[in-house]
Amino acid sequence: MQEIRDKKTLKQIIRDVRTKLMVINFMKKSCPDCKRAKPEVERLALKFLDVVFVIIDVAETPDIGNDFEITEVPIFIFFKDELEVDRVTEANVKLVEQKLQELCY
Repeated sequence: MQEIRDKKTLKQIIRDVRTKLMVINFMKKSCPDCKRAKPEVERLALKFLDVVFVIIDVAETPDIGNDFEITEVPIFIFFKDELEVDRVTEANVKLVEQKLQELCY
């Protein structure tokens, strides 16, 4: 899982992965729910090897959070073909896994 720290890098990754599924985990290091979800998200990254996982700390990059209208964390946004295809707006990693299964198969 790669941590993104600027818009340029994020845009480049979204373009580069194109047809692959990508999950952006919007979080804050100070968020208790984000801390609890982190090991489970890492497990999903190992399980779904064809999916690109990235992390964005909205406390460190508020401009990116604003672009995606992030008002709370954690939020998981799913991209494919450079478009947002789904979103999970809670710290429910089981729901994230369910969405991954739906979008991958």
